[in-house]
Amino acid sequence: MSATPDNSPAPTALGFPPPFLGPEPFRLPILACANDWVALGKPAGVAMREHPWSLDFPNLDHALNEQLKNGKPELLRLEATCFGSIHALDPECSGVALFGLNRPAIASLREQYGDGRLETRIHFLAREDGGAKTRLMDAPLLPHNTKPKMIPSTAKGKKCSTYFTRLATAGAWSFWEARAGFSRPHQVRAHAALAGLPIMGDSLYAGPPSPSPNELGLERRRNTAATKPLFHGLAAHLHTLQVAQDQPPITAPRPRRLDTCLRRLGLLSD
Repeated sequence: MSATPDNSPAPTALGFPPPFLGPEPFRLPILACANDWVALGKPAGVAMREHPWSLDFPNLDHALNEQLKNGKPELLRLEATCFGSIHALDPECSGVALFGLNRPAIASLREQYGDGRLETRIHFLAREDGGAKTRLMDAPLLPHNTKPKMIPSTAKGKKCSTYFTRLATAGAWSFWEARAGFSRPHQVRAHAALAGLPIMGDSLYAGPPSPSPNELGLERRRNTAATKPLFHGLAAHLHTLQVAQDQPPITAPRPRRLDTCLRRLGLLSD
């Protein structure tokens, strides 16, 4: 991490005291930064920006800009004049969250994202279906009239595509990567379901629930812990974001609980 012009070290994380992201304090790691953008590690349960489908979640655009208005020193050290989220990332999904630090940068980065020049790669868990290792889904998507979800529609849907690659398989479960240039809200989740790979924990798109250790035969004792699901929430994480082709991708380490689930399922070695 480079130093700021006044020679003070640039921050390595940004703090969010209550109630900006909820009743508990948060400190989000800075994954990478440049003169006009910063990438944070977003937890699940936090939205990128205000959206009709995520009004029940705190959002980072608001939290960052309110703290900037209040003169928070670590934000001033980024030399930001305002913050603006660049790409879509569902509140239920953790991972890389990219923000522009001024209006020209926000406009430029959003244009690049809209043109498909910022590639995202999402890791997720699904039931193994024995199908092809790689799959392309390009079904046009349309927001549902009454539900907060996307549906396929060749007549009125907007064009989008997602490329899926199986990374590992073990028994009834598989570990996948979804790659997209421009990704609409819920795109990966909707396309995964259409590809026969609804994401673990995604009840909105008929995703399977997480199994418990007992269901997997990992625990013989029928205690409370052995009957609880291995994972709670949407088992999806935006692992990498490519901002420029001549630069290494920005990577967000997977949450520990997701890696623990992968190991218990035999999809990730120690």
